[in-house]
Amino acid sequence: MTAAELARRARFVFARDRAQFTLTRALIRTLLSNYLGGDPSQWVFSTNQYGKPALVNGPPGMNVAFNLSHTRGLIACALGLGTAIGVDVEAIDRHVERALARRFFSSGEVARLDSVPDAEFPARFLECWTAKEAYIKAVGGGLSVPLDDFSIVVGPGAQPRLTFSPRLDDDESAWQLAQQRVGEAHVMALAVRRSGVDRRILVRAFDEHDFGQLTAVEQLPGPAPLS
Repeated sequence: MTAAELARRARFVFARDRAQFTLTRALIRTLLSNYLGGDPSQWVFSTNQYGKPALVNGPPGMNVAFNLSHTRGLIACALGLGTAIGVDVEAIDRHVERALARRFFSSGEVARLDSVPDAEFPARFLECWTAKEAYIKAVGGGLSVPLDDFSIVVGPGAQPRLTFSPRLDDDESAWQLAQQRVGEAHVMALAVRRSGVDRRILVRAFDEHDFGQLTAVEQLPGPAPLS
């Protein structure tokens, strides 16, 4: 890590947070070198005013995009070429209340969640929340993008999709959402800007002790190659 990254890690009070920061940096640096070559220590990053990270010194002519998310027990990195991309992960047992949806979500999302039994509400809420967060992170606008100006629509057995209010200037057909459970404890959502057909999305799981060792491979729906 760079001196700035080491200094940032040192500011965390709890050891678990320092470990999570270290693993997050190891993941993105190792993945970039696995795909692009070079020493993991060479990569230089920047962030925009909303905190979205970007690669400063990628190979010439390659628009490398990435996004990171972490929660208790899981770190995720989304990596792609020539597109906007965002990822969000949450622990399924996270405590959530209905008031949170009414405060932040669109009227359509609130109406749908109001009909969900209490036992199912946390899971349905987090499915919606992760998809919304993935989109916000992909566009790089942070919470300057009002959460009630767009909705996540989920159909039985289908991947979620986006709809926008007239107040938000974006094209619903330009976005692909994908979501899945990661093991028994987490849910993950990905937002990818597309042109035409869906992109192919590969999900790879790594052991935290060896990022070079691939331990599982799954594929989400999508007929077109990721790159």
